[in-house]
Amino acid sequence: MTLLRPRSILQLTIFSFLTVAALLIAALVVTARQLDNLSDHSQQTISEATNAMRTSRGLIEQTIAMERNARQYSVLGAEELLEVYIDRRKEFLEAASILSNLNINNEVRVYAQQIIDDEQHAFEKLKNTSADEYKISLYPPLLDTAYQTSRAIDKWIDDQLLELRQQTEHTQYLLRIQTLLLVSIALLLAALFTALITRPLRQIDHAIHQLGSRSYDTAIKVQGPLDLQKLGVRLDWLRNRLAELEHQRTSFLRHVSHELKTPLTAIQEGVALLDEGLVGTLTSQQSDIINILRNNCRRLQQLIENLLRYNVDSIAVMSPMPQPVRFDNIINRVISDHELAIKAGRINIQQHLAKLTVQGDAEQLRIVVDNLISNAVKYSPIAGTINIHLVREQDYALLEVCDDGPGINPEERLLIFEPFYQGQPPEKKHIQGTGLGLAIASEYVMLNGGNIEAMDVIHGAHFKARFPLANMECL
Repeated sequence: MTLLRPRSILQLTIFSFLTVAALLIAALVVTARQLDNLSDHSQQTISEATNAMRTSRGLIEQTIAMERNARQYSVLGAEELLEVYIDRRKEFLEAASILSNLNINNEVRVYAQQIIDDEQHAFEKLKNTSADEYKISLYPPLLDTAYQTSRAIDKWIDDQLLELRQQTEHTQYLLRIQTLLLVSIALLLAALFTALITRPLRQIDHAIHQLGSRSYDTAIKVQGPLDLQKLGVRLDWLRNRLAELEHQRTSFLRHVSHELKTPLTAIQEGVALLDEGLVGTLTSQQSDIINILRNNCRRLQQLIENLLRYNVDSIAVMSPMPQPVRFDNIINRVISDHELAIKAGRINIQQHLAKLTVQGDAEQLRIVVDNLISNAVKYSPIAGTINIHLVREQDYALLEVCDDGPGINPEERLLIFEPFYQGQPPEKKHIQGTGLGLAIASEYVMLNGGNIEAMDVIHGAHFKARFPLANMECL
């Protein structure tokens, strides 16, 4: 049970490695044992065949020598020749006995016993019979039997070699089957342990993505080694903590919105009552003051809304999951939203938009484009020109927005992307703003993997924003 639920990912990794290694080692041991058995059998066969061939050759040589001694003894009758025969006979019987005791087939053993019996009969006749021709006639059949024994041994050796060859082929076949089976089992075990190791890691990756996407409703549970299970418990605690913080943040923003807007609403209502003459007819100077109060109340309300919106976006842990978005469609929609302001200022829009798909969040991209185009419309003079270009630059979509306005001072080129920073307004045009538009645009550009910069140009403002193309565009 402990092996099925290891205490750590390291223990599971070591156990999986040792299991696969033990299986492969067992395969090597079995293979080595089979090869050793085959080698022992081959050595035994070769040894028996060598002894049989040597003994058979010696038996034939002794039979020929004994026949020669028998002929000499039959002609000369000298007892010394008989003693020589008897000495050779001992070697002959010893060789025949060895041949009978070898682990050979029955045919060889029958021939060996037959040659012993025939030689015994010939030896008795040689000693007791006086007919020389009869004595000599007993030995050629004995020599034939010796040759038959040699041929039987040759046939047995051939059979043993054929059996050895068949056994070798069978062993090779078994080894191939065994190797294929064991390798398949090793691969299955490796795949199993890989799944056991990577599954909790994928669960942790999914949990991190879940936290990054601000999805706190689903509980986090990691299955696997105990150390990763403990990590899953900590991630679930972090999920609960982030959910609490999200709730507190939402409550805080809602409370701030109420606390700021309530007195502002009271001021606006008071200004409206004064403007309606509820407390009496207003002088021209008082009316001017009322107008100033009304405009500043409206400006303060817009500032509060932008501030709350900026706080919400800045506190967010991570932007939504990027998706393929047709960037040129977003730009056309934003231009259409500013159509009334463009017509009021008689502004000429010159656009060249390539059909490009970027990887990002559609709403954030729309806000970026809206801020750039709205700034160009606000700062452009009457009957001015705004150039909007969207082209491909390697693996990025390049958006350029240029206007005929007063432009940006070189020392302010980096400061304009800071929150609440506002550059010098144009001399002949009164423009109100909060200084958050370009800050929000810069943050959204970075969240979507791009970059934005204000170019150094002689006349007007020139912004460049790059966004990564979707994978389908990079092919």
